[in-house]
Amino acid sequence: MEDTTSYTEILEKSLGDFRDYIESKVLPVLRENFRVYQTTFENLYGILLRKGLIKEDPYKYEEKISEISIPPKGPFTQSEKVPEMSHRLSAFHSQIDFLNNYYSITLDYLTLKEMKKLVGLIKYIDWPGLTSNSSNSTTTAIANYCEQIKKGTDNLASGIINDSVKQMSKLTADILSILRTITVYHRENYKLEFRKHISTYIEKEVPNITPESENTLKIVKKYFKQEMPGFPYYPDLVKEVLLEDYSESGSKLRESVLEKIAVRDTKPKKREKKEPPLKQLLLDGLKIIAASGVNLSDAMNKLSINSSTLEHKKLSFSEKFKRWILKSVYKEDDSPVYEIEYFNTATGTAKSEKIKFNKFKSEVMKKTSLFSKILSKTAPISKRLEMVSDEQLLELLSKNIAETQIIHRRMESLNTYFLTEVPREKRQMIKGIKLELGAIKNAIIKSNKKRYEYVSLKEEREQLKKLGVENID
Repeated sequence: MEDTTSYTEILEKSLGDFRDYIESKVLPVLRENFRVYQTTFENLYGILLRKGLIKEDPYKYEEKISEISIPPKGPFTQSEKVPEMSHRLSAFHSQIDFLNNYYSITLDYLTLKEMKKLVGLIKYIDWPGLTSNSSNSTTTAIANYCEQIKKGTDNLASGIINDSVKQMSKLTADILSILRTITVYHRENYKLEFRKHISTYIEKEVPNITPESENTLKIVKKYFKQEMPGFPYYPDLVKEVLLEDYSESGSKLRESVLEKIAVRDTKPKKREKKEPPLKQLLLDGLKIIAASGVNLSDAMNKLSINSSTLEHKKLSFSEKFKRWILKSVYKEDDSPVYEIEYFNTATGTAKSEKIKFNKFKSEVMKKTSLFSKILSKTAPISKRLEMVSDEQLLELLSKNIAETQIIHRRMESLNTYFLTEVPREKRQMIKGIKLELGAIKNAIIKSNKKRYEYVSLKEEREQLKKLGVENID
C-alpha cells in the first residue's frame, strides 16, 4: 500500500485550481447558455401557441416554484395530447425561467443532488434526437408539431422552428458537457473529504485493506456516520476511493483522476489576418430584431382582444354622448384612446402618454410586415440589404431597434392598463403577453449587442489605420 498522504495534498491543490477555473471560466458560459436556451425555447413555444397546437396555461404565472423539478413525462393518449402537452411545456418553460431568474448557479449550490436535477431537466426534451419515433412521449409530440408546421405555408414559422431545434440541440450538448465537468469536481471533492475524515480510521482498524471486503465497508460506514454527519453516503464514490488508494491498480487510477481535473494553460490562438466582415454583424443584428416580428404580432393580437373586452363594458350616458360628439360633430376617429404610464429610465421620472389604439395597431402590423420581408430570403428587400452600404445598414438597424423598444414599452404599459381597467368580473378574459414581451426584449438586447460590436470593431480598425497598422494579428 502506497502512502496516500502526498496524493491527498496534490489532489487538494489540483481541486483548488480546478475550482477557480470552473468559477471563472465555466460557470459564466453555463449561465449564458441557460439564458440563450430559454430565449430559443420561447421562440419555438410561442410558435406552437400561435398555431393553436397547444394552449396557454391560465394558471402559469400563479404557480410558485422553489426548486428544480422535472415535468411529467409518462405516455398519454391522443385525446389527452393538447391539454397534457400544454401543461408539460408550460411547466417546462416555468422551470427554465426559474433557473435563469431565481436559481443559484454557483459551484457550492450545484451539488451532486442538484446536478442530477439539472441533467434531468435539460434532457427532458431530447432535442438532438427529436423524432416522431422517440421513446420519450413529450419529444415525440414536439417532433410531430414541428413537422406539421414545416409542411404548412408559413415559411417564417417554419424557419424559426428549424433554427430553434438546431440551436436547442447544440445548446443541450454544450450544457451537458459543462454539467459533466462540474460533476467531476464534486465527485472528486467528495472523495477528498472522505480521505481527510475517514482514511486514517480505516488504516488503523484494517491492517491489510481489501477494497471490496464486507469488513472494510462495514468499518467505512461506521466511521462515515460518526465523522461525516450531514454528508450523503455514495457507495460508488466510496468504492472509487478504496480502489484508488488500496488496490494494485491504485497508482494508475489516481493518475487518471489528476488528469481529469488538470487545468491546462490554453493560450488563445492568434487571430487570423483576415478581418471578419463587419457588414455581417449588422445583417445578423437586423435578422435578430426581425425575428421578434412573430412575438410582436402575437402580442398585438392579444392586446386587441383585451381592448375589445374593455370597450364592450357598459358605457355611461355621458361616455356615449362624448363619443357621438367626437364622431359626428368633430369628425374624429372613435378609436379607443388609452392614457398609459411608464417609467422613463433616462430621466428617472414617471411619464404618461395617450395612445390611439387602432393607429398603434396599424404601426405594429407595418413593422411585423417589414420584419417578415427582411427574414424572407426571396423577398426583394432581403436581397437589397446585401447591396447597401454599412452606414445605411447601421442606420436601418438603429432605427428598427429604437422603434421596437418604443413598441415594447407601449405594449408593456397597455398590458398593465388592461389588467387594471377591465372590470373584475371580466379579468379572466384578459390575455397576458409576458412571454411575448420577454422574447421581444431579448431580441432587442441581442441585436443591440451586434450593433455595439460593429461600432467597436469599426472604431478599432480606424484607429489602427491611423497608426499605419493594416493587419491585426
